[in-house]
Amino acid sequence: MIGPEKGVVHLATAAVLNAVWDLWAKQEGKPVWKLLVDMDPRMLVSCIDFRYITDVLTEEDALEILQKGQIGKKEREKQMLAQGYPAYTTSCAWLGYS
Repeated sequence: MIGPEKGVVHLATAAVLNAVWDLWAKQEGKPVWKLLVDMDPRMLVSCIDFRYITDVLTEEDALEILQKGQIGKKEREKQMLAQGYPAYTTSCAWLGYS
């Protein structure tokens, strides 16, 4: 449903932004998740528009969270590659799966 808080312009902008991330990852020869995992925390934070979220998360807070997350990152990546990552999808519900 399209409403006042998620209009056509917002959806189109999101599609373009997703395409830019996909193209960047393709240029680097990586899936998007790997592009993000390999990105330096400062670089990743520089990609975020904090304009409307600073009441919840500031640039400094985001950088601190990402820097703390560097500890054990390689081990988590190995585990994810070996075991996968649980994902959410609604398509299984349409097929009658739990």
